[in-house]
Amino acid sequence: MIKKLKTLYLAMILTLLVLTGNAYAVTYCDGIYSPGNPYECKFSGIEGNCVWWTWHWLRYGKGDRKLHDSNSFRGSPKTWASKATSLGYTVLTTPTVGTVAVNDIHVATVDQVTSTQVLVSEMNAGMSGFRQKWYNRTFFKFYIVPDPQPRLSRIDPQPIYRYGYDRSFTLTGENMDKVATLELTFPGGGKGSLSGTQIQWRNYTQLGFQATFGTKGNYIINAVSDRRVESIPQMPFTVYE
Repeated sequence: MIKKLKTLYLAMILTLLVLTGNAYAVTYCDGIYSPGNPYECKFSGIEGNCVWWTWHWLRYGKGDRKLHDSNSFRGSPKTWASKATSLGYTVLTTPTVGTVAVNDIHVATVDQVTSTQVLVSEMNAGMSGFRQKWYNRTFFKFYIVPDPQPRLSRIDPQPIYRYGYDRSFTLTGENMDKVATLELTFPGGGKGSLSGTQIQWRNYTQLGFQATFGTKGNYIINAVSDRRVESIPQMPFTVYE
C-alpha cells in the first residue's frame, strides 16, 4: 500500500510539473540554459523536472527543430510516444543509445545500454537537478529516435561566380554532420543533387562540398539529413557572371 501511494504521489508531482503554456516556462534549470523551454523547473524549491531536461536535450543537444517549432511534446510523459508516432518519429521498444526513454511517469535520455540495464541522463521531479542513473531495462516502455534538422545560414566563398568546373564550397549552419544529400534548384527551375564523394567533409556547424555552377542566376540549396529531414530555411544564393 505504501509503495502504491508513493507511486501515486510521484505521478501527481509529475502531472503538476508538466503543465503546458509559456506561463510556466523556465530558461535556466540547475545551471543549464534552455531558451524557449516550455516546462517548469522547480518543485518545492528543488530544481529538477524530467520533461524540462529531455526537451532541452532534444532541442539543443540533438538540434531537433521539429520539436521546437511544433511544441510537439508539451504534456505528460505518458503522451510522448503517441505524439512522436503521429509526428513521424521512429519509436522503438528496444533500449537504444541516443534516444528518449519514456514510460507513463518519466522521460530521460539514453547514454548507455547493457543486457540488463539502461544508463540515462535525467532530471527528476523535485528530487535532484541533473544526474545520470541506471535503471532496469524494463523500467521504460518506449524509445523515441530524434530527428535532427539541418539549418542553413551561409554558403562560402562569396561572391560565387560562374565556372565550368568543380570548385569547393562550405555551408555553415547547424546539424551539418547529419546531412546526407544537398538538393539544388537551378535558375531555370531544374533540380539536381549532390551526395557521396561530392560532399567532402562535415561536422556539426559546417559541411564542405564540390559543385560546378556553370549558369549564372538565382539558385536554392536544400540540405537533407540521413533521416530525410529537410533544412530550414532552404537557402537562396546567386551565381554571377
